[in-house]
Amino acid sequence: MTDSMSAGTSTSADDRSRIPGPPSALTITAQPPSMLRGKTIEEIVNKWTSDLETQVKEFSKFATEVAVWDRGLIENGNSVSLRSTSLSLSFSHWLICLRLSVQLAMLMSEMLVAEREQADIDQALDNIEQQQKDLIATLEFYEKTAEETFNTQSGGLRGLDTGPADTERDRKSVHFGELYLTMI
Repeated sequence: MTDSMSAGTSTSADDRSRIPGPPSALTITAQPPSMLRGKTIEEIVNKWTSDLETQVKEFSKFATEVAVWDRGLIENGNSVSLRSTSLSLSFSHWLICLRLSVQLAMLMSEMLVAEREQADIDQALDNIEQQQKDLIATLEFYEKTAEETFNTQSGGLRGLDTGPADTERDRKSVHFGELYLTMI
């Protein structure tokens, strides 16, 4: 009697070898970059958005400065007489132009960094999307396999019962489910 009860409640190695695994086409893709690990998509997108807003503000500030300096250069250029043989730009204007060039170079560098970060985020999102597709395919496979297994048995799950141990387990399962629902 004990053998028949244990045979009904355990899975032998032969039974497990007959259960098909997930489709072989499914593979796990590479890990996301370390800066993305442990963060939600919302956190990543919020950080990128914040960084982008900062970059845009800096760009606007520099663009405004450039416009002011440009107007000053144009006005100074217009005021230079044709008879003058002196240098049209004063040393201070030259320094301003040099500073502007350095700031624009730094801004371009920061824009390139932001573009690389955006590409990393896009790649991570593509990676997450692919993993979700893989997970859905695997779950659909297991759902189909489980459905086929239980539908081939006479009477569904009741056809697998072999004795009082199964009845007791079902009763406990229902009881635990009710307890769980009251705890939520």
